[in-house]
Amino acid sequence: MTTYAEALSILCDAASQLSIGAEILPISQAAGRVAADRIASPEPLPLFNNSAMDGFALKAAGTKRAPVRLPVQGSIAAGDVFSAGHGAGTYEIMTGAPIPEGCDAVVPIEGVNLLDAGRTLEVLEPAKAGDYVRLKGSDLPAGAPVIEPGTMLDERHVLVLASLGITQVKVRRKIKAAVFSTGKELVPAQDQPKPGQVRNATGPYLLAALTRAGAQASWQGISEDHSERFLERLGRAVKENPDLIVSTGAVSMGRHDFIPSAVAQAGGRTLFHRVAMRPGKPIFAARLPDGPLFIGLPGNPVSTVVALRFFITAVLRVLQGQGPEKPRVLPLAQAAAKPEGMRCFYKARLKKDEVLVLTGQASFQIKPLLDADCWAVLPEAGSMLKAGSLVEVFAI
Repeated sequence: MTTYAEALSILCDAASQLSIGAEILPISQAAGRVAADRIASPEPLPLFNNSAMDGFALKAAGTKRAPVRLPVQGSIAAGDVFSAGHGAGTYEIMTGAPIPEGCDAVVPIEGVNLLDAGRTLEVLEPAKAGDYVRLKGSDLPAGAPVIEPGTMLDERHVLVLASLGITQVKVRRKIKAAVFSTGKELVPAQDQPKPGQVRNATGPYLLAALTRAGAQASWQGISEDHSERFLERLGRAVKENPDLIVSTGAVSMGRHDFIPSAVAQAGGRTLFHRVAMRPGKPIFAARLPDGPLFIGLPGNPVSTVVALRFFITAVLRVLQGQGPEKPRVLPLAQAAAKPEGMRCFYKARLKKDEVLVLTGQASFQIKPLLDADCWAVLPEAGSMLKAGSLVEVFAI
């Protein structure tokens, strides 16, 4: 049986061979997309020395013997055009206004007295050069790196790009994923199941999870437990030119688990089948002849969730040019049992600086997913991990 690490490496290597293009978007549409190129600052930020406070711009050396009285020579507001007349002297200044040449500090309005109807300024304490001055380029020098390829963009990046005058950004194309479920026992979630039937929950889950991860997911419906029907549905999915095809069910070792043989019949090259992990052991992966990856997930709901979180998420990161996800490493709050030789992905909760494995780890138990805020990943070796044992922890 393939280990989890081996299977993940095989799958990510196959994903790296797919060609994912890029597109240019307005920055207002870039949140949630992945940067395709490195972006450097084309100019300094701030663009000019400006005031961090409402107050008075002056030469700090002139306040060394404070309290001192200085004549006020004018007023400068944010947005005022800097004029040659603004030289050395003392000026009323507003937040964001340019610092006049010859001035090197700002005294806040709270630290002065105004005399002679505002024509004279009394500075109460000595100022230091640089006080309350935002220096040109102090936030971002020209040429400084702003965004690296593979960065997931959000509204913070939009703010910085707009401040630099960058209104368009090159991003990775959205990953196209086709999703369908298998099983004659499945009915759409809105239907009332008859005896022996269950609602299809994993199909809507995959669509929601893939969309949230930034993919463009399309629903291909529910396939019967019949290879001919499956191959018809697979053929229709391939015509949509997806990067990834995901199915649930029919990948175990039972008489109706036909997907591995059907994918081979369609010309697919098996990458692996069955992984030493719980839940999700029957997972199947292949490369189809026309390019897309095919990942067959077990039908039990938590197996589907784990396989998406710890295989498909990694594939999406590779396709988008992102590096591998880095887990936290925390001690177990309590001892945890596990099957020997299996890497176990357990629903868990953070508890201060520890992680607590929850009860209800069976692959059909979905309620604990609502109680969990993370995954505790237990290594293959051993059948019981003591409290305090270090384990990898991933966000839910």
